[in-house]
Amino acid sequence: MIFRYSCNSSLGTSRQTIPGGAERHAWNVYIITDDVKALYEEYSALPGVKISRQLCRQDYGMMEFDVMDLNGHRLVFAQPTPAE
Repeated sequence: MIFRYSCNSSLGTSRQTIPGGAERHAWNVYIITDDVKALYEEYSALPGVKISRQLCRQDYGMMEFDVMDLNGHRLVFAQPTPAE
C-alpha cells in the first residue's frame, strides 16, 4: 500500500490478547495522517476495502475511521481536529 499523505503510526497488541478487546473494538494499528477525509473518500471508493467505522469526530479531538484488513486487524486512520 502506498500512502500519499504524511502519517505516523502506533502498533497495538492483538485484540484477542486484550481482555474484552474484540468486544470494545480495540485497534491494532493507529495511523495519524494529515488528510483523513481525503483518505476516507479514497478508501470508500475502492472495492474490497472494508470500512468498519465511518469517518466521525471523537470527543478526544480526533477525526477517525476504521478499516478491517483481510486478517481481521482493525486499522484506525485519524487526524487531530482544531480546538473549538
